[in-house]
Amino acid sequence: MISVLDAEGFAHTSARVVAQAAGVAPGVIYYHFESMDGLLAAALDAVTEQRLDRMRVALANDPADEADGPWSARLVAAIRHEVEGAAGSAALEMTIGAKTSPQLAEAARRNLDRSVEMVAAFCGAALADAGVTSPVSAELIAEVAASCFLGLEVFAQLGRPIDIDAIVLPLVVLFGSLDAT
Repeated sequence: MISVLDAEGFAHTSARVVAQAAGVAPGVIYYHFESMDGLLAAALDAVTEQRLDRMRVALANDPADEADGPWSARLVAAIRHEVEGAAGSAALEMTIGAKTSPQLAEAARRNLDRSVEMVAAFCGAALADAGVTSPVSAELIAEVAASCFLGLEVFAQLGRPIDIDAIVLPLVVLFGSLDAT
């Protein structure tokens, strides 16, 4: 499903095309999912869960996780994976396509809320641990971050070059300095 969305885009992803790519009959999709929209919503849920897992690992400030590098390097790698990978492309396709599907729109909103909640919790904890009082809420910071993240995916989808290191560096400096306090 993800590879089909990445390669074909939302408009050209159908049960027939997905079934063909999976090597199954189209009826299998409708057997397991109520509709193509149900399959898309389930795929978006799965892609989001994988994304959140990668981000949790990237943002963890656990010395045991340092084997994969400091959190700043893990964060850049996780964002690069999302922006440049098939899963990020597929998620963007489904998010844009959600306008025409109430079921997919519900999944897109639910998954966006989950993403914002995770980032808000990270930002809130980092600010609180550093004893910093922010003039804006952690949720607003998370909403801006989610908007920027979606923007990066749009840029990548349209083939615009992105310097992820330069974009993420200010966040690393901000939250790195908070960790040092």
